[in-house]
Amino acid sequence: MSKPYSRAKTTISISDAVLENGGRRIVNHLEVDRKLGSFFKSCEFYAEYDRDVSDLPLGILNIPALSSVLHFAWAVGCDVKMGELDETHLRGLEKAKNIFSSNPAYKFLSFDGSLDVSKTTENTFEKQNRQSLLFSGGLDSTASQIRRKPERLIMIWGLDVPTSWIGRGRTGGFWNRVVKTYEHLPLTFIKSNTLEIYDLSLLFSLGKENTAGYYAGFAYSLITFGLCPPATVGDVDNVMMASTYPTRQYGDPNYPFQNYKPHHLVDRHLGWANVETFDVETEYNRPEKVEKFIKPHFDVNGPSVIRVCGHRSFLKARKDKSKLNCGICDKCGRVITTLSNYGINPTACGYDVHEKTFAQIKNNIVYKRYNPEKERYFWGEIKKHINKNIENDFYGSRNFLKWLEEYKL
Repeated sequence: MSKPYSRAKTTISISDAVLENGGRRIVNHLEVDRKLGSFFKSCEFYAEYDRDVSDLPLGILNIPALSSVLHFAWAVGCDVKMGELDETHLRGLEKAKNIFSSNPAYKFLSFDGSLDVSKTTENTFEKQNRQSLLFSGGLDSTASQIRRKPERLIMIWGLDVPTSWIGRGRTGGFWNRVVKTYEHLPLTFIKSNTLEIYDLSLLFSLGKENTAGYYAGFAYSLITFGLCPPATVGDVDNVMMASTYPTRQYGDPNYPFQNYKPHHLVDRHLGWANVETFDVETEYNRPEKVEKFIKPHFDVNGPSVIRVCGHRSFLKARKDKSKLNCGICDKCGRVITTLSNYGINPTACGYDVHEKTFAQIKNNIVYKRYNPEKERYFWGEIKKHINKNIENDFYGSRNFLKWLEEYKL
């Protein structure tokens, strides 16, 4: 595949951040070269925070907009021009670009463009001796929250489910339900149109045969960590991300996620000021996280909601936009199965499980309605951890687990 726009000289200019809504909302305007205009639905970026951030330097306030543009600029090889930027973050981005561009997994991206910053500033804040964790409510972040007990959890609206899913009336809408569900946790919310500024069908077409590698393995880290600086400086000393894939398997040539290896290396470089970033629980896969952290915690404290459903490819089919989990996609099926395997009732964790649920999951596996390469790994990991003596039966989970143990993926 040829590298898109690698020979065309194009530019995106990012204006300095301005503040709205009492200093809680950052707005940056983008000036996009007309050759790239079809990729963009909007040229106004925003990120909204729980606190007034107007006392922070521009070098920090400009990071969220840059993070939402830079992955695209690297992909198509265009230049980015902007005003002030934190020096620590700039150095980290240079290392990240070298890591990504040198990895064969991203040979379909250009990396030809430059980042032109008019001013860099060194920013240092008082050490707080507090940790934070990116928290979606999913299985990985739930396990890390249980294990590490960070003082601050950061949940971002717009990375998966659109910020517009708030809703009114009896159900209260998706995000209102999320807020209510996790109100007992020390959550900080960030709301952003980071993906809504793009025509996503065109954005993800940059990878074509490797779209998961573009967003989940490439753009996701830059965007997610990049939205956090205004919410963290002066409050915490680090931002942790719960790992999805165990790094121990990167040496296996049959491991289907080799393109996620640079993602792990990059994450430790994306800090700002004196706030560090890194991945945690990199040594465990998801069944192991349930066994070692979630199951023991639930046994003592009772179960809680695990929100895993949010892949944009499934969202259009959602009939009830107030549900935290659709219960029918592959991610939901894997979590329902894993929880059942360890004797945790999935209905107590936010899943609508009934007599037909496991028959539906079985059909999805047999008729390969999921991504075969990825799901061979995911379901294979679940198979390896199926308990020999299954005591609990949740709507036919025992028979399904026995079938899965014998089924050849």
